[in-house]
Amino acid sequence: MCHRFTLRSAPDALMRQLHIDFAHELPDELFSGAKDRYPLSQVVVVRSTAEHEREMTSMQWGLVPFWFDAAKQQSKPSSYVRKYSTYNATCEKAHQLPTYRAAFKSRRCLVPATRFFEPFGKGGNWFELQDEQPIVFAGLWDDWKQEDTAITSCTILTTAANTLVAENRTGRERMPVILATEEARRRWLDPDITERQPLESLFEPTAANAMKCYAATP
Repeated sequence: MCHRFTLRSAPDALMRQLHIDFAHELPDELFSGAKDRYPLSQVVVVRSTAEHEREMTSMQWGLVPFWFDAAKQQSKPSSYVRKYSTYNATCEKAHQLPTYRAAFKSRRCLVPATRFFEPFGKGGNWFELQDEQPIVFAGLWDDWKQEDTAITSCTILTTAANTLVAENRTGRERMPVILATEEARRRWLDPDITERQPLESLFEPTAANAMKCYAATP
């Protein structure tokens, strides 16, 4: 599971590194790293437009599917996120589950980060890439609207943990799906791909020797 991460990057640097074509005006605090990102907070997301351009925007972390009926279920969208932990989706089942199925086919996205946190013992550890390049999580997004409320939200896919993460976290041996190359990111965003099979190789855990781990300070 991934429920906390940090992004520390200048927006223009991120645009160059991820080949982003245009960006919405976003708050500086989303890029400063001063505050960690948690479920239900806003996070930076990169998605493909109808014109096949890469757009940088922000979304709520914790996916609310388009079909969620708040009135019928007498529940708030945030309650749905908390109940079903929709800030993460397993790469093995996301293409089948009602919450993510439509998004997996046509609303895939990138979620950039500098590091991610995993609990360990009484504290936790941070994980980064050895080359200190941005971590790019594989994500899904959706639009939800009811009456006068609209939410655009996302989730981060998870896969089996590599040995570094598995040995330095407590609980389920999972880690985020990381798209480490431009080819992987291009394929993930390709609108012509709508099934899981052409994407399966992207779900392999990032090599342990490509990452580093250090203790989180209180």
